[in-house]
Amino acid sequence: LDPPLETMAFFAVATLLLCLAPFHLNACPTAPGSGVSYTTIYSIPNGCEQSSCDYFLAARLNDADPTYLDFWLEGNAGGWIAVGFSATSSMANADVLACALDSSSTPVLIDAWNPGYSNTRDAQQDLCSNVLEHDSGRFTCSFARAINTGDPNGQDLQLDSDLYLLLATRSTTGTSGNPPELQQHSSTPPISPSALNVVSLVTPPAISPSVSSSEQPVPSTSSSSVPMATPMPPTPPLTCPPASPASESDYRVFARIPAGCERSSCTYYLAVRTNPDDPEFLDFELEGDAQSWIAIGLSKTASMRATDVSGCVVQADNSVAVVDAWNVDAPSYSNVRDKNQEICPKSSSFVNNRISCNFSRPIVSADTDEDLPMNDTYYLLFGRGNTPSTAQPPALNYHGPLTPVWSDSLVDITAATGEVGPPAEVGPDGCPSAPSTDGDFLVASLPGGCTSDCSYTVRIKKNDQDPSFLDFFLEGETNGWIAVGLSETDDMFNADVFSCV
Repeated sequence: LDPPLETMAFFAVATLLLCLAPFHLNACPTAPGSGVSYTTIYSIPNGCEQSSCDYFLAARLNDADPTYLDFWLEGNAGGWIAVGFSATSSMANADVLACALDSSSTPVLIDAWNPGYSNTRDAQQDLCSNVLEHDSGRFTCSFARAINTGDPNGQDLQLDSDLYLLLATRSTTGTSGNPPELQQHSSTPPISPSALNVVSLVTPPAISPSVSSSEQPVPSTSSSSVPMATPMPPTPPLTCPPASPASESDYRVFARIPAGCERSSCTYYLAVRTNPDDPEFLDFELEGDAQSWIAIGLSKTASMRATDVSGCVVQADNSVAVVDAWNVDAPSYSNVRDKNQEICPKSSSFVNNRISCNFSRPIVSADTDEDLPMNDTYYLLFGRGNTPSTAQPPALNYHGPLTPVWSDSLVDITAATGEVGPPAEVGPDGCPSAPSTDGDFLVASLPGGCTSDCSYTVRIKKNDQDPSFLDFFLEGETNGWIAVGLSETDDMFNADVFSCV
């Protein structure tokens, strides 16, 4: 190797084996033959003919192996069509079976899971394909899934349980990545009005079969009186309170970065008050140095995932738009604009790369999917970004090098009375206090086991002031550079590298 291995040692601190190819825990059963009958579970609109339904779902017990259910899923969608099973009538923790178009517009099956209000592909793919078609914007899919897959990752629900059904579609490009993952649905999915046991529904004999001209098995309309799913009622329009005049003394200051700064010189400033005309709203004042956006986030875990975000975004004409957004849960930290904008703009400006904005939000939003109730305790996320956003409607971009800073404790912003953080030691660049040379370190050195005269040493520990940071100490014999790399495999490819040059 050039340079020598000793001078470019990469320390792999994590090894993760990824299985990207779909696999099944059990062998797939024999596919249904032509002329079989299915029991209709749901059709939208209610009572529609199968071929004209916007959404059609039917099921049956597999003849060859009754531990499997055969599903027929059909409907109008340009990206994907899916059925979800939930124990709570919520999208969170729902088991999702989908028929989607991949990046080459080929229909594929996806066995997925909602860990929160986002969707992720199951590590174990437990769907058995029979018919997969997409023609003129309409999916026709039949597939089998075990009633109880035994998924060791806990991402499949037992289908012989009482479960709510989520009937979801996406009208445009449906997947991303390879293997494909589902993108967000086009509209709030209809949910069954009560929990249903699909196995019980399909166990009685179904009526006579209906067979298409291609001799594919087609569900017939069952006479069973299954209650029809109705769309969830839309979130009622937000009635905003007046933009009452206020002095700075009316607000409770929650963050000044750097600590103790005057508002006009702070790189980040946040203040909040209860709206004087409507105490069910909070008024926010945000100000700071940023070329694209500034935001406040609420999180239960001091993680960017599953964070409720309110922000102010600079647009192409230098006007400022307010945005109600959400950081999706695993597997990414990406930020998406809420479908329902439960936020009221008041005033804003963008001058000399400095954003100032004032807005109101309801303490308890009608949008329970993507807004957290603010009369609870959360870590506060103080975020900014410099990368211009061209999205319409406006949305927040990745923060880039302006790493967000967290409050040092859980806070109820409806009740707290004083500044809550970030810690005084956090600087304007979002970095914690300087690393301490004391404490317990993870140590690696070359030659292995050396304690002195080592040609390479790396020591790693959590930062004493902010444990969401790691402190690194690098030392070695080199006149060019020294580095540590982190890789999910034992290979240098795709490694994340930190270096001193």
